[in-house]
Amino acid sequence: SETNAWQLTWRLPTSTCCTHHHTYLANTCPDCRRPFRDQHSTPLRPVGAALTCGNPLGSGRAARCPRELTTIPVQVAGPDEIARQHRHDQATQGMGRHMVGQQSTPADYLAETRNLACFLLHLAGQPGTRNLAPWSAEIQRLNQTSRTPWATSPPADPRLRSLVLTEADRILTAPSPDAAADMLTPWILLIPRGIEGPLSWVRDRTRLTPHVSSVMISALNTRRRLSHILDAQGPLTSRLAHIPQQIPADLYQRHLAPLTTVTPATGRLFAALCLARSH
Repeated sequence: SETNAWQLTWRLPTSTCCTHHHTYLANTCPDCRRPFRDQHSTPLRPVGAALTCGNPLGSGRAARCPRELTTIPVQVAGPDEIARQHRHDQATQGMGRHMVGQQSTPADYLAETRNLACFLLHLAGQPGTRNLAPWSAEIQRLNQTSRTPWATSPPADPRLRSLVLTEADRILTAPSPDAAADMLTPWILLIPRGIEGPLSWVRDRTRLTPHVSSVMISALNTRRRLSHILDAQGPLTSRLAHIPQQIPADLYQRHLAPLTTVTPATGRLFAALCLARSH
């Protein structure tokens, strides 16, 4: 209504909110019930700069939908979603972002967020995600009606796309790789167990771009992350001779037993190996 112009960025599936009005974008006309400009053969609007929908109501040179675009009701978006959309808009204008504590190019930010969102959409169909992400209930409902290939066809609802993109953005904009891995770990645990490994399951459903791949590997390999911590600090004991083959049972029960799911014998041996590793 301010310029009589349609922004090209509105056509991106990753554009879900208006940062000026703090609302979701409308993607379907409530009168003709069709997406805006869904005719691939007509890249320009047949009604020009008019503020009406303009979708054809029939074949050929039929009448156009007269619905006034500025009167379409829209919902208010959450502050986290507006912040995500603001970062997205800045990236489309050429401004880089920080991801997992490192500076990235605008193209990398857009691709990484999209690819991680695709992975989350696939996992949202697994049991046990409703406590993790309330919007997963809608994904599971969509999965019952059709097997949607999320890698090529994202949800049509801008609100649903906004929620999953915001979750992906929250993980990738964490201050460090370990913080991002901690946020992703509850999702990683939902990967179905089968013949193929977790990374193979992920590769079949999204692109493992550099930042997504590094965070994924960190979340999958918690023992490797522990070894990095041990390498980065000084020895935990003064002499190797002070390290037993297994640490005493009472020390293990007091400090480490609640942190592991292994048998006490394995846990006591692993703790002793960690003490040796610190040397």
